[in-house]
Order: sequence, then C-alpha cells, then structure tokens
Amino acid sequence: MSILLLALFLQDLNGDMPPSPIRDGSDWFPMTPYPPEALAKRQQGKVSAMLTIDAKGRVVGCRITSSSGSAALDRQTCELARRNARFVPASHAGTAVAGSFALRDVTWVLPE
Repeated sequence: MSILLLALFLQDLNGDMPPSPIRDGSDWFPMTPYPPEALAKRQQGKVSAMLTIDAKGRVVGCRITSSSGSAALDRQTCELARRNARFVPASHAGTAVAGSFALRDVTWVLPE
C-alpha cells in the first residue's frame, strides 16, 4: 500500500493524521554501522521502539519498547532512526503537530 493511501486511510473525521514515513524505511538502518561492541560479542536480534516526531517531521525521541537483548543494538537503532528517518508530521485540524510512530522489528543480523 502506498504511503499516500495509508495516510488517507489513517486520517480521521476531524482531519487529524498521525506522522507517516516519507520513505519506506529500508535505508534507515544500513548494516555498515553495526555497533562494534555488538559485533565483538556476536550479538544480533530485533528491536522495536516508539519514536517521537516533531512538527517538522524529525525524530526527536526514541523509547525502546522491545529490546534485542543488546544495549548496543538498541542504542544504534535509536541513533539511526534519529539520523535517517524523516516523516510527514502529524496534523491536527490541518496544522502540523508532534506525534509518535511505532517502529517495529528492526532486525540486526551479524555481517558475514
């Protein structure tokens, strides 16, 4: 489903809309910045987080909701989300406002 169709689907009767990613997110988490600490310990896993998005569409907060079991991978997930993720901000009555976005199952797999 395209982001536009998803955004139209999520819009409520008051014209309120949650934040929506500008891109599909596949480039938010390149494996090249695999945390050295996690690499040395051979750690991998899935991370989920709640992102806080400001009225300009930038990630300004990140709270881990499901840990990978590795503090380094959890930290890197939030760092990369802050650095790389961009959103169409949430809106209320046509005005851009802060909102939140559930980021699910960022999978960290050890490089070969």
